[in-house]
Order: sequence, then C-alpha cells, then structure tokens
Amino acid sequence: MGIRQGAPEPAGHWCVLVKFRRMRSKFSCLLLLCVLFTVAPAASPDILASESDHRVYEALVLSNGLRVVLISDPTTDKAAASLDLNVGSGSDPDDREGLAHLLEHMLFLGTDRYPKAGEYQEFIRSRGGNHNAYTSVDHTNYYFDIEASHLAGALDRFARFFVAPTLDSQLIASERSVVQAEYSSKQEADGRRIWVARRQALDPAHPQAGFSVGSEETLADRPGDRVTDDLQAFYLQHYHAGRMVLAVLGKEPLKDLEGMVRSRFDDVPAGTSGAVPDSVTLYATDTLPIWQVVEPKKELRQLSFIFPVPSTRKLYATKPLSYVANLLGHEGPGSLLAVLKAKGWAESLSAGSGMVRNAEGTFEVSIGLTPVGLEHIESIGEMLFDAIRRVRDHGIDEWRYAEQKQLAKMQFRFQEAVEPITLTRSLAARWHEYPLEDLLYAGYRYDELVKAQVTDYLSRMTPENLHLLLVAPGQETDQVDPWYGVRYRLTPLPKSWVEAWRAPPHVTALALPVMNPFVSNDFSLRESPDTTPHPKRIVIEPGFDLWFDHDLEFGLPHSSLYFSVRSPQARGNARQRVLTELYIALVNDTLSELTY
Repeated sequence: MGIRQGAPEPAGHWCVLVKFRRMRSKFSCLLLLCVLFTVAPAASPDILASESDHRVYEALVLSNGLRVVLISDPTTDKAAASLDLNVGSGSDPDDREGLAHLLEHMLFLGTDRYPKAGEYQEFIRSRGGNHNAYTSVDHTNYYFDIEASHLAGALDRFARFFVAPTLDSQLIASERSVVQAEYSSKQEADGRRIWVARRQALDPAHPQAGFSVGSEETLADRPGDRVTDDLQAFYLQHYHAGRMVLAVLGKEPLKDLEGMVRSRFDDVPAGTSGAVPDSVTLYATDTLPIWQVVEPKKELRQLSFIFPVPSTRKLYATKPLSYVANLLGHEGPGSLLAVLKAKGWAESLSAGSGMVRNAEGTFEVSIGLTPVGLEHIESIGEMLFDAIRRVRDHGIDEWRYAEQKQLAKMQFRFQEAVEPITLTRSLAARWHEYPLEDLLYAGYRYDELVKAQVTDYLSRMTPENLHLLLVAPGQETDQVDPWYGVRYRLTPLPKSWVEAWRAPPHVTALALPVMNPFVSNDFSLRESPDTTPHPKRIVIEPGFDLWFDHDLEFGLPHSSLYFSVRSPQARGNARQRVLTELYIALVNDTLSELTY
C-alpha cells in the first residue's frame, strides 16, 4: 500500500493518489484476475520454468563434481555468475569465530594468475558490473554481474578464487581491519543486536549460536597459532567442487557457456559433497519454555512467539508450515491481527518460518505492539493459542489449500523477470537444498494437502515449546552480550502464562478466513470492444468521475485502483498537511482487511 503524489495542481487544490495493493505470498491480491497455469520445460528437461520465462536453462556436473546451472538469455545486457558453497560461519573453529567470513574477504585479494589485489574488482567495475559475497551460517556465496560481452574475462578471474587464491599473509592484517569495521558498524543496528540477543537462548554448541562476523580479537595471531595457517586449513578442508554449485547467465548459446565453464572450472579441486549435520538441537534440553526481554536502541515494541519445529526443507512440495502461516498471518476480517488492532494492542503481524536448517527450524509469529498492547501480553498469548486451536480443529481444509495452490501457480506463471545477478545467486544456493527440477519451482509448488503434516506442526505450537521474545524499551534486564553490548534478560516463562495458554478461552471475534472472491477460474484475456480513446471517463455523479483504461499490452493479471480526492483544505498549512497524511493512513488501515 502506498501513496503517490499527482501532478502539480492549481493554487489552493491538491491531488493525492492512494494505490491500494496488498502483498501476499510476494504478489498483489487486489482485483487479481488469475490465469491458466502451465509449467514449461526449459532446454534441459530437468528444470521446470515458467511459461513466461524466455530464458533457457541447462544443468551439468563437471568431472570434479562441481554442479553447474547455465542460463542463456540472448536479450540480456548483463551477464552474471554466482558460486555457492554449503559451508559458512557455522563451521568456524570454536576458537576462530569469523574465520569463514575473513576467508571470504581474502579470496578477492589475488590469485595465481591474477595476483594483484583489486584487479578483479577493477575489471568488473570498469565494465559496468557489480560484485560482492556473503557468509551465512551454512552458505558462502560469491557473485558478480558485468556487461554481457565481458563474461569470459570475468569468469577467468572469478574461477581462480576456487583454484589457487594467494591468501597473501601480508594482506591479512588490513582485511582483518575491514572485518572489524563491519562488526563495529553494526553495533547500533537493532536487527543485528536482536539476533545476537536471541542466540543467547540457543544451545551454545549449536552453529547458529556462534559469533559469525569475527573481530580483530577473534582473528588475531596467537603464539603457535597464526590466522594465515587457519585460513589455509579451512580453505583446503571446505573449498572443493563437491560442496560447490555454480550458476552462470550470459547471452551466448548454452553450448558456448558450457565451454566457458569447463575450461575454467575443471581445475577446481574435487572432493566429497554434503553438509555436516548439526550435532545438537537449537535449544538445549529442558530450557523451554523461556521468556526473553531485549532492550532495543530505537523505539521498537515487538513480541515474537518462536517455536522450534522439524525442518520443512524436505516437505517443500506440500508446504504444511506455509499453509499454517497463511491462516495465522491472515489480515482479513476475524483474523488475529484484525482483533488485536480493534483492541488497540497491535499494529502489525507476521507468521512464517524463521530459522530453517536441514534437520530443524523455527516457526515464528511476530506482533508489532502498541504501547497499550505492551500491557496485555498474557491476553495476546491467549488469543494466539486460541487461533492455533481454531486452525487445528476447523481450518485444515482442501479448499483452503487449493486456494493457496492456485495463487502460487498464478504467481509462478506470470512472474516478472529476475535480474541476472539475483537469479544466479539464488539458483546457486538452491541446488544445495532442492532437487534440480525444482530450482525455479520449489517456492511455488503445492502438490497436495497432507493433513497429518499440518497437524504435526500445529501440535508443536504449544506454550511448553515456546521461546517468547519481547523487544521493547524500558524493560528490566540483567545481562549484557559481550560482543554488541545488548542488554537482555532470560527467565523461565511464567507458569501462570503457560497454564492460561494451554487451554485458552475462546475469542468470539476470531474467525478463520472465508473463501477469497478474487481467486478466479476464468483465465482468458478479454479484448475490449470499446474503440474510443483511452482512458475513458465515466461520470458517476457530479464531482465523482471514474476513469477506466483497459490495457492488454503486457497480458498480466494485475489491476490497480487509484483514488484522487481534491480539496483546498488539504495542504494550506502544516496542520492541514499532517491531518491529510493521518487521514490517508486511516483509510489505508481501514481498507486493509478487504484488500488483503
């Protein structure tokens, strides 16, 4: 939902255009005309692509075990590539926090064939490109884009990162300072600080609980333990073809792209594949339920109900947890958010997967509280657990699943083209987690409703299996995180809350979502019989005109509705301007239940 300013108006008048559009499952849902769904096989029969995707895909495995996805797009202005390893900061040695992150930095600083530090960066930058990398708990991803005619030269330089980087010990000190600067720059960022505090509730031995960024202290040389030796050992242990996926997009035909890749990446050392399984669970035995309070830097009030659950990665084709998230995170009439807003307790709500790992993850319901809502946490918990009970007892229906499936199919069929650098980065990471044929389709695939799966996840959403997290200023704290100085408190969840939430009272205002009237089964694109110039003016009544335009140029199932209200009282002075903005916010908020 947003506000667009109109063209300049005569003195004393104004024009505010309010665009009503709600995002749901990453696409707008207001006045959507759905379309026939078809999945068209790309050049490789193994990869399912959208019918609207003009790119051609192919997958191959090099002799060293390196998996490769090739994308040919003759119309592209930019070529791109990404290489993803299924190893990250979760594999840092216990006494070397940040080592994977430092190694990511070091690969940019010279290789056997291109030893000059910064040469790769300059080559990319001078040819209209961008480059970067990131290190997460279980992924390290390197990526770039460049003017399409220079892909071969960029791959020359890029490939040597994974064959023979110099890891020049003379450059480690300066790059360690860069890591320190990254760490220091996030000291005041609430997003990072909240996560740092959250991990204090996890089992300290879990990879997710570590200090992933690193600092001058954790990456310093020690007697008998030089960080350069640790970097070399980490590289030799983890940087091999069996743990890598490469994605390359260029304007060349697939055969030419394959030649580019084979001649440059066949030299990557071979090795076994497969991520190392977690040796411990996210939360140590007997630590839940737990109550955590975190002091933010900014004026934030967020209440999160965090439930550890089994991983959903292998269930991506049926999506039981997405099904639950859709119902609990709904914003229509009778939804949990609608009821909380009516009471003046909440401003926002989201539901869905949080952490996702191979064996386990979390399901999280996060509520943006008002100052008044901060005083009613126990009652908010009662409402949430009543909503969970409603879904379990009355909400597992074939028609609801079919509705979610239909919307996902429509989104996949009419998805907009993704930027080359974004596409290659995501495909390289996905092949570690999904079968080849579903690299593009996994997020949209809904095979069937498996009620036992949905029931199993709902059975884990109990007050006994809860990490309750409150982020709000002015709360009592008694601990300080050593790395970011975050003040927090960890205590057992109050027994009175556990008892109240175990069998919560029924909230009569709560209701499951009704059938969505905007999901259609008629997908034909209709020609307009009207030959008059567009847009067409339709006078509803004096002072109320409707302008309509029927646009077939893009053939997409999207409609947009704009309202322009004109009044000399809108912007005459500062007070009027503020009242106008408040009025628009109230209109948007009032319409959110319908437009969702």
